Amino acid sequence: MKKLGKHCYINKHPGMTTYHDRDGKLHRVDGPAIFFVSGGHQYRINDLIHREDGPAVQYDNGTHGWFLNGKHYTEAEFNIEMQKRKAKQ
Repeated sequence: MKKLGKHCYINKHPGMTTYHDRDGKLHRVDGPAIFFVSGGHQYRINDLIHREDGPAVQYDNGTHGWFLNGKHYTEAEFNIEMQKRKAKQ
């Protein structure tokens, strides 16, 4: 595992590249935490699939998945949940 910064590490595996925090959790705030050689990727925060500004998962077939704190949403459910969160701010 290669250290990228104070709290960020990168690990290259056969078939994928992963980003971790210092505790080994999949974690990256500025982009996907997992890149698959097949073309897919996943955003993760503290090991949970999570992204607030778009799909958290892009599968290698081009389809997407929307997740917040590890919970899966349809695209419509995701948009409703994000509107609720923005209204609370």
